[in-house]
Amino acid sequence: MQATEPIGALMLLHLAAFFIAAMLCHGELAVDRPAATHLTEFYLWLSVGGVLGGIFNALLAPLLFDSIAEYPLALVLACAVALPARGSLRGATGFGRLCSAH
Repeated sequence: MQATEPIGALMLLHLAAFFIAAMLCHGELAVDRPAATHLTEFYLWLSVGGVLGGIFNALLAPLLFDSIAEYPLALVLACAVALPARGSLRGATGFGRLCSAH
């Protein structure tokens, strides 16, 4: 059974969940950013990860999944990554501090 009504509220809920997951992941990347002397390598490996993720979604995911499973899996993985980071608050600022408030 899938919830399909009201479509507007469901869209807002999914957009909000995706936004929060994306902000948590981007916040963790910003906190873990290295010193300026190593930023080029950091962003190179970050872009390699993006390429590998894009290849997975474009080529492998259609072969591995019968349904659209990437979105729920991405939300679960983002929460799994955010949980250990939430306990440390290694200098979280702004949105990261807001989302990590107890």
